[in-house]
Amino acid sequence: MPLTFADVASAFDKAMKDKDSGPLNEILSEDFSWRILARKDGASANKKQTIYWNLKTDKVQSNYKTVYESEKLVVGTFNITSPDEKDSIVLCLGHLNREGSQVILCEHLNGPYTEGIQGMGKMGFLL
Repeated sequence: MPLTFADVASAFDKAMKDKDSGPLNEILSEDFSWRILARKDGASANKKQTIYWNLKTDKVQSNYKTVYESEKLVVGTFNITSPDEKDSIVLCLGHLNREGSQVILCEHLNGPYTEGIQGMGKMGFLL
């Protein structure tokens, strides 16, 4: 059975909140790449760098929502907060390996979280 967005989000959350890299290490492929789509320099991180960053960050994820899931792709959103930054919302695309058992590429697009029409949240980068 392929990974779900909840599986992927939970593994990242475990590393960030509990400082437990086990689940993240298990679901990321050895050739994993993490890209932040809003970065103009095209910077990315490999598996080792991604795990290190998630273990060291003081950011907190919450409010996970699944947008789409298939055998090859999981898509969802979550809020992220940090003591020194404005809250933001992240759109996450997790590309799965052929078996659906590991993430080979994770693409994030995040922007400021603002209040939308009738109090519904909207993503600042999609305005």
